[in-house]
Amino acid sequence: MKESYLSICLHRISDEYSPAYPPIPVKVFERYIKFLKCKYGFISLNDLQNNKTNKGGILLTFDDAYYDFYENAFPILQKYEVPAVLAVITECADTGKSFWTQELNKIIEAFFKEKRQNELSKLNFLKNHSLSFNSVEQTALEIYKILLPIKEKNSALMELKTLLGKPVEFTKMMTWKEIKEVHKAGISIASHTVNHLNLTTLNDEELEYELKQSKTKIEEELNTIISVIAYPNGEYNDKVLEFSKKTGYNFAFSVENKSFQITNKDFQIIPRVLVYHQKFWKLCLQFIKLRIENH
Repeated sequence: MKESYLSICLHRISDEYSPAYPPIPVKVFERYIKFLKCKYGFISLNDLQNNKTNKGGILLTFDDAYYDFYENAFPILQKYEVPAVLAVITECADTGKSFWTQELNKIIEAFFKEKRQNELSKLNFLKNHSLSFNSVEQTALEIYKILLPIKEKNSALMELKTLLGKPVEFTKMMTWKEIKEVHKAGISIASHTVNHLNLTTLNDEELEYELKQSKTKIEEELNTIISVIAYPNGEYNDKVLEFSKKTGYNFAFSVENKSFQITNKDFQIIPRVLVYHQKFWKLCLQFIKLRIENH
């Protein structure tokens, strides 16, 4: 029987209070890294690409390349000699600025902090929608789902900023300087597209740009071949898979609660278990026990 592996998808590792998108606290992250290494072990992207590993284990991935990966997660990974994959949004790496979902979260948090959340109903892009405004997390998620299928989100974000009427400090992202440093230290790099859009909503030209331009940009910056992509939000369809193969990707990360086995195919989808909050670690550990220990 082939060995089963599990890939975990993480985002922010920080002690920052952010109710709309709660990061995993640093000490909690370190505690689980120690436990998982001792109990199950980790595999690297290189192991996966070259089919070098002969025992089950965990593939650790981080999406978006937040600065707190560099500041908080990276030192812990080095301390315990744990391999990982960092999926980079090239537009964010170029500018150091966060992308639209993080801007949305921070703006919604600001409205709730000032107890002005009911004003959100005045927004033009929300006129045909009914929102609850019960909590920051729920409201941010509801608006996120409304904006997700819309290609041009800047006008909606600008309307939100104008209504708020004050500047908001957005989440800091890694630039090429930090990305080059972690890559040189052994962190594997994957594409996370140019703008973190839902690839299933794009036309052929837009899809080709997001897949090809991000791959080319990372290869130019790091002087290495990029053959792995993490689909934004884990979303893909047959066209996305077809274009990914044509662009030269060999592996694609999705978001699905299941384990995987290494194949000899030219292209393989790697499902990942999403862990974006401290409480999900417990569920993740239960899943690991079920999927790895029972194989």
